[in-house]
Order: sequence, then structure tokens, then C-alpha cells
Amino acid sequence: MTCVTTGSPGVPGSCAVDKDSSTMIAMANPEKPISIRERRKALDKEDEARLKAGLTAPQLATLHTMEQFHWTLRFVRRPMFLAPIPVLFNRDDSRYAVLEEDGSINETPGFKIRP
Repeated sequence: MTCVTTGSPGVPGSCAVDKDSSTMIAMANPEKPISIRERRKALDKEDEARLKAGLTAPQLATLHTMEQFHWTLRFVRRPMFLAPIPVLFNRDDSRYAVLEEDGSINETPGFKIRP
């Protein structure tokens, strides 16, 4: 991963690359660098609304219940000419489940997810 710097490292407005995880780090505040993942959290509300668009009422109700147990809606598969397939992950990403159209949870869907 590359980063275009606008100044010297550690100066506001510049950025650097973390060599261990190859994550770009913005150096807005030299004492506390902000990673791209942290900056993207501000967009989470918009992303959540986009992900939830098109889900049925039973799916939304089950999603709300699952969020109480720290499961998160990570993505929605949208195959052509078929209903959206929302995919939930538990808090440590060790398990995933699909929300069926009727609001039921399917922990053994017919597809695998790459790590």
C-alpha cells in the first residue's frame, strides 16, 4: 500500500503506512494517529441504512434482537432476480449466519465466506 504525503511524517496532513498490517495511517494528530478504519466509522450510520434497505420486517426484528447479543450485519448479498441475503457475524467473527426472509436464522447457509 502506498501513501502520498503532503509533508514530513508526523506533521498534520501527512500519512504513513503501518508495515506490519499494511494499513494506511493518517497523521492528523501526531500523538494519536487515526487509521482509515476509524475514519470510516463515521460513515457507519449511512452504511447501516443502506444495508438494511430492502430487508423485510421480520428480518429487521430479528436483526434488532441479534444486535442485542453483539451480532452485526456485515453485508448483504444481492443476487440477481432473488431476494437480498443479509449476513450477520458474531462479535469475534468466528461465526456467521444468514437471516432468512421469514426472520429465521440459518447458521449453515449453502455458501462459504472467505476469511
